[in-house]
Amino acid sequence: MATAADEKPKSEGFQGGQDISQQFTGGGHVATFSEQPAFPDFHRKFADPSAFAWLALGVTFSLYGVNLLGARGLDIPESSVAGALCLGSITLTIAVILEFISGRTFPATLFGVYAGFFMGYSIMAVGWFGLTGTYDGQMPNPYSAMLSDQLASAQGLWISTFVIINFLLLIVATRQSAFLLAFLTSVEVFFILLMVDYFRDPLDRSSPLSQATGAFGIITGIIAWYLGLTSMLTKDSSYFTLPTVPLVKED
Repeated sequence: MATAADEKPKSEGFQGGQDISQQFTGGGHVATFSEQPAFPDFHRKFADPSAFAWLALGVTFSLYGVNLLGARGLDIPESSVAGALCLGSITLTIAVILEFISGRTFPATLFGVYAGFFMGYSIMAVGWFGLTGTYDGQMPNPYSAMLSDQLASAQGLWISTFVIINFLLLIVATRQSAFLLAFLTSVEVFFILLMVDYFRDPLDRSSPLSQATGAFGIITGIIAWYLGLTSMLTKDSSYFTLPTVPLVKED
């Protein structure tokens, strides 16, 4: 039977030292001891990039939808190309990098898919890349916006791949939130209508199919703006928050 004299006090720990414990700074952060004093330790986390990404998606989809509707007689898609190149491509790519660094796989994948789509759309629409000139040996008429049959079919096939990818994202979103599910559903309908529009009668702004495609583009942009607003309105930064309607009950 062990006596009190045989027992070591807990303060001695390993080889007579103190017990292992985690130290904290006065501000409540975990204390770290850097061996490089010229590079201080910053106790902070990344800002949420999803708000930036949702707002960029909202602008890009809305501009694309307005252009498909032929608002104010627009036939040449300069405005939508600018949004797709700057916001839908560059901004989303930055958001994707930050999402991957933060360890959030699904948002990074979702934003990455749309960044790739709008980047490809910009490459097809900008004549400097020379992609449109490879079909039928002619460039599209910048005044009538008429495309060759092969180019329209190529763009339809390009969009069809995103119909499949977006459907996979839609399956994953069934356990996320109602508004995210609504966004992906609207995008899926938008991609399907846009694909059929290119296969049938491309860039005919007066056709009912093109009008419906543009309407779903605007609806998609509005939902994206709402999701971006919900990401910015937090309990720490706002007097109120917006509901996202989670589809899974929290424990």
